[in-house]
Amino acid sequence: MPINIKFNLFDAYVASILYYSSEVWGFSSAEVVERVHLTNLQVTNVDFRPSTVKTNEITVTWSAPANYKQFIDRYTVEWKLTYYNSIAVPSQNVASSSTSLTLTRGIESGRAYTVTIISINDQTQTSSERTTSVRKQQAAKPTVTSGLDWSNSDRDATTSTIKVAWVAAAGYVSQYQVQLLDGTTMIMSKTVNSPNTHAEFPSSGLKDGYRYNVKITARSESYDSGKRVSGETFSTEFKTLAQSELILRI
Repeated sequence: MPINIKFNLFDAYVASILYYSSEVWGFSSAEVVERVHLTNLQVTNVDFRPSTVKTNEITVTWSAPANYKQFIDRYTVEWKLTYYNSIAVPSQNVASSSTSLTLTRGIESGRAYTVTIISINDQTQTSSERTTSVRKQQAAKPTVTSGLDWSNSDRDATTSTIKVAWVAAAGYVSQYQVQLLDGTTMIMSKTVNSPNTHAEFPSSGLKDGYRYNVKITARSESYDSGKRVSGETFSTEFKTLAQSELILRI
């Protein structure tokens, strides 16, 4: 039996009893009737493909409700900062034939967003728009540091620690992942919470006047129970001071 006939039978036999009861018991919107209909109109498979998550835009995709998409008149997509509910919420209508939208308005690098996909039906009941929604979180990609801050770095491997300092990445960053490598072999790694922009590593075992490599990756605000988006990795050489350079400094 076609689904529209099932809905009509439900309205004719069950809804009419609920509506009559409402007249007897008092005013009621008969929300239980709405829930039976609307649950079937929720979208599924809401997703953010990694390749479409950028510093200034996020693309969200979804699947229309199986066997019920003919009852969707349109979608409305809303997105807001996950941790700042007082800020105005951008929204955009999407045709019922579409199942994706690229969010650009208000997207800030590194910030977490809550995206809501609202299914709208305004034809089944005349002059009565009915909606149901699904939410999912996603963070925008953070930017990359523009380089090392040599004036605040300490390359003296004869002391207890060396310090790698860098220029803060633009936009929002929650933390940085910093790696010290010998060629392609990682020696040490450290997570640094923003706004700090330096990492100290024990100098034990490090060589004077040696060319190491440093990798710095900015990470986004947390979302969906601790997930984060990583930005592009900045890589450069970090040479410790040679003995001759240390003598000149004395």
